[in-house]
Amino acid sequence: MRKMFLPLLLVLLPLNAAIKVGLRSVETTLTDEDRELIKTELNNFRAGRGSSNMHCLTEWSTELEESAANATAECTSEPYKIQQGTAAIYVANENNDLKEIIAELAQMAAKYNYAYNKCTQDDDSPCENYKQFVWWEGGKFGCKMTTCKTPPSYVATLLTCAFEKAINPDAGQPFATGTQCTFCSSGTTCANKLCCDGPIPSPVENSCGEKPTNLIPLYRLVHTTRNDTMLTTSEERRIELIGKSYADKGIFGYIAKDMDATACPYLKPLIALKRKAAELYVYVAAEEFKIEYEANSYEVANVLGYVVPSEGQCAASLKAYQFRRSTLNQYYYTVDSVDAAEILEKKGTFVVYSLVHTPFVLWHQP
Repeated sequence: MRKMFLPLLLVLLPLNAAIKVGLRSVETTLTDEDRELIKTELNNFRAGRGSSNMHCLTEWSTELEESAANATAECTSEPYKIQQGTAAIYVANENNDLKEIIAELAQMAAKYNYAYNKCTQDDDSPCENYKQFVWWEGGKFGCKMTTCKTPPSYVATLLTCAFEKAINPDAGQPFATGTQCTFCSSGTTCANKLCCDGPIPSPVENSCGEKPTNLIPLYRLVHTTRNDTMLTTSEERRIELIGKSYADKGIFGYIAKDMDATACPYLKPLIALKRKAAELYVYVAAEEFKIEYEANSYEVANVLGYVVPSEGQCAASLKAYQFRRSTLNQYYYTVDSVDAAEILEKKGTFVVYSLVHTPFVLWHQP
């Protein structure tokens, strides 16, 4: 995803919010405790989106707080139309309870249809604002709270926030769904379901079983036009597939040749299932997925070797990503997180592919 570093001002409005002509703004001074509470509550909301690549809001920026103050002075429900990347939480009464104000974001989430990337109502401004608020990139931010008034009695509250990194309007959905922290950026680690700055701990080889000593290479071949993937440990099979318009992508990773439950108690068979009446394969390492595919016209072809379900088990750290073509029974596999992130953007060749899950973990080297 393309990164942008212009300030992002987020405005999130309830459905019945109607900004009125003649509003004037009265700023509320935020304390350090208020700023910390806002950061905590916003990160908690981001963590609850069911996103596989949501990053932390890291620290408060006084410069961005000033940018937010400039935007909130307009008392408008659609500041993003005035300035690129602007938006705010709007409450149609006077309210100084920051937790209650931020809780309004849940109403925004209810109005957004993620699958179709659009609002469930005619007025799309709430969803445009929501999409900016849950943009996957985090970083620095700053907010300003304002009471907006107009005679004789109209009062509303705005919490406007300016973020270091702005949404890419061409990216489609603002974040990728899936298991939290599946697609954390390099240099981040998983904390409270968010990708946050900090060192990623190295796996301890003996903490969850020992690394198998009988590792063999697993090769990946990808069809030159369909992009479906074949995995094999056989040199003969590699040659055969190359003759069937598959491009040899080299070693996918290493898997255990045999079951060695004493050294590594987490080993699971890596099962290749073939679709009946078609040369299309899917690869699983869990019995429940094997049963599911067998119920959908797949049959077991062979066992390639043995893998583990999770990173860190028996010192395995090479996570496989499985993508499915939306209209066909074709699957693409990669262990490259950058490759996976690009596919999630749904551009070019992989526009019709969607993430299924991360079905197994291999070893980088024998």
